[in-house]
Amino acid sequence: MASRANSVLKIISQEARVPIEELRQNAELEFTDLGVDRLLSESILNQVLKATGLKLPSNLFETCPTVGSLTEFLRNIDLHPSSGPEKPLEPANAISGLREYSKELLGESPLSIRLHGCSNSPKKTVFLLPDGSGSAMSYARIPSLGPDVCVYGLNSPFLFHPGSFLPIPDIAPIWAAEIRLLQPKGPYILGGWSAGGYYCFEVAKYLLQNQREDDGRPVKVEKLILIDSPSRNVFEALPMAVVTTLSNQGLMGNWGTNEAPKWLLDHFEATIARVEEYQPSPMTVPVRGQTLPKVFVIWATDGVYGPAGAAGSGLDTTVKVTQFMLENRLDMGPNGWDKLFPKGTEMAIATSPGTHFTLIFPPHIVIVGAGPAGLLLTLLLSTEGIEVNVLEAAADVDRRPRAAYYGTASIPDLQRAGVLAEIRRRGFPPTSFTSRQFGGDYRAFGLLDTNLLGNIDGQDLRSACLPQKDLLEILVKRVENSPLVTLSWNHKVLGVGQDEEKGWVVVETPEGQSRIEADYIVGCDGAHSAVRKSLFGNEFPGKTWDVQLVSTDTYYDLEKKFGFTHANFAGDRMYLVMLILENQPQIAAKLNDEGLFRITYAEPGDMSYEEVEKRLPSRLEEILPGNPKPDEYKMLGWAPHKIHQRCAPSMRVGRVMLVSDAAHLCNPLGGLGVTGGFVDAGGLADCLLGIWGGAADDSILDLYSEKRREKWYSITDVVTTDNFMKTACRYPIEKLSKRPDWTRSDEARKEFLLQRLGLRYDFTRHYRNEASNVGV
Repeated sequence: MASRANSVLKIISQEARVPIEELRQNAELEFTDLGVDRLLSESILNQVLKATGLKLPSNLFETCPTVGSLTEFLRNIDLHPSSGPEKPLEPANAISGLREYSKELLGESPLSIRLHGCSNSPKKTVFLLPDGSGSAMSYARIPSLGPDVCVYGLNSPFLFHPGSFLPIPDIAPIWAAEIRLLQPKGPYILGGWSAGGYYCFEVAKYLLQNQREDDGRPVKVEKLILIDSPSRNVFEALPMAVVTTLSNQGLMGNWGTNEAPKWLLDHFEATIARVEEYQPSPMTVPVRGQTLPKVFVIWATDGVYGPAGAAGSGLDTTVKVTQFMLENRLDMGPNGWDKLFPKGTEMAIATSPGTHFTLIFPPHIVIVGAGPAGLLLTLLLSTEGIEVNVLEAAADVDRRPRAAYYGTASIPDLQRAGVLAEIRRRGFPPTSFTSRQFGGDYRAFGLLDTNLLGNIDGQDLRSACLPQKDLLEILVKRVENSPLVTLSWNHKVLGVGQDEEKGWVVVETPEGQSRIEADYIVGCDGAHSAVRKSLFGNEFPGKTWDVQLVSTDTYYDLEKKFGFTHANFAGDRMYLVMLILENQPQIAAKLNDEGLFRITYAEPGDMSYEEVEKRLPSRLEEILPGNPKPDEYKMLGWAPHKIHQRCAPSMRVGRVMLVSDAAHLCNPLGGLGVTGGFVDAGGLADCLLGIWGGAADDSILDLYSEKRREKWYSITDVVTTDNFMKTACRYPIEKLSKRPDWTRSDEARKEFLLQRLGLRYDFTRHYRNEASNVGV
């Protein structure tokens, strides 16, 4: 579907005369702002038909008013589903009539939309009934429930004909027919947000009371998930004045500062009219012993305004449902739903931080810094439906020699972000790490073969190696292809602020200074982090070492001529040599089959840049075997690095979090800098996704700060300091000459390598039980 989406966007770009990059980079861009009226819409649809053979719905730009919603539609919907034989659910003529009726009303728009998962033999299928807008796309941004779970959103049959709206119980057979067409046999899982809760309840009743499986047994409804849906036997219908007010203020979901489109408000008005007359009858089951559905009721904790804002809104908060919508919630019980289900029905109540709308529409995150950790976090969030704005002060990625090895602890996060395979394809898994004999003769002191980690419970946990500039190229490409991500270069953050409702950054852009607001701000902006300085000033506890490390990317035949392995450490010469790019045929022909190595050595901390540069040839001649002259190797680049051991006082202050070098620094001996940053990113992603999914409240962010700092102090600082002391010969010679314990056996080596997984922490273990029980 990605190529299909690109084809359609290209045609829109040509017809509307707008650069295609503007469409790709701005998911919130509305087609009405591009001048896409009815005539231009028809022209675009005709061009799509001619170019691709796709016949798109005539109301495409009404149902998908933004670039993001259109891209989601094109990527996730089977525009031409298979028209296989239909199983009759009731007498064939009755069901046929229902389906024809819905087709007549919807035209070419589908009654159901596949949002996630594969429709071919999923283990579970979830059907989500629409809210008052009538659009399945209200659920477009919910996260995936896993590869084996298929999620369908259902449209209202009256989406574009609200004047034909049937009473709520009478719509249930139409949706039931569609559900059983998609999943002919139970058990069924149904969910609904807001008014969708009423539809969900009525469809479940209809299935239980009127439907049978092929063998004559009653249909089974396994679960009902009622999401912030005020039971009609306790609450009134929401007054249209509330809908209009919220719409005018840009609070109806994710419409930004614009009011909701007219078709949505028209459908809301028709929905409210039917909800006003709707008096639900309790669910009954016609067969004794028939299995009852398990019911989950999920409430948002916050009102749209809060008490003070609600009082000043001009709306009548003596109406219970208005108070429910606008003010913070007090009653987190069943609120009347328990009266509508048979005795013995199992019911679980869960809460989720946020308002009625933010339950479904994900938070907006600003990430400051387009380095490895910031971009990895962006991928982990955006692939789960969260909108991310990445701000980078530079004009492009940093291409200087930086990290190249990504340790075992980071592999699970690179894997779930979907980039590990490409990193390994373009780079390689380093498998040999050698300590060389103290005394300077280069003999191997101990060899670590990381192939021992090639299969740990079915996972390949070997480290990955790729120069950081190439890694960033992969990450940037993935991020730029996401409709939920805006990546802005030349955007320098000057300061950070927050209040109870939101956070913000003040940014210097090419167009001038601006303020960007978000639900959360994440500082991934490196050692000189503007975000950290906004929180703590110059307070960054720790120390700076009295040496600086000089990293060079150099072609020199260390592997074949001198037997060097992928990574080599020698204490007496204070250097390490790492192979960072395996020989490629085209490189071998060009460079005499030499491998590219990262060669790092130490210079005094107070030595100037110019002096370091002047000494480069003599230092490489001194430390490398063969004592090469400059014409015997080829240097691609070099960079000096001050090295530190520092950790911020906290990694969370309110709505602002810190990740990677913005939060903590360590020397590179051990490869725990960028690896630790990746693990930070994975942990914070789990925390933010847990908050959005209702599995955690924002106190989990305090836990993020506590545990990640704890890991830095107990592992990162200890290991990298020890490595520095050994490599810099700061220990007594007896300790330096002692063979490490891991040289005893393969089992000892494997145990040593697996210790690095201790850098990880599973924040999902703190998800709330009642929330996790709602999971499919």
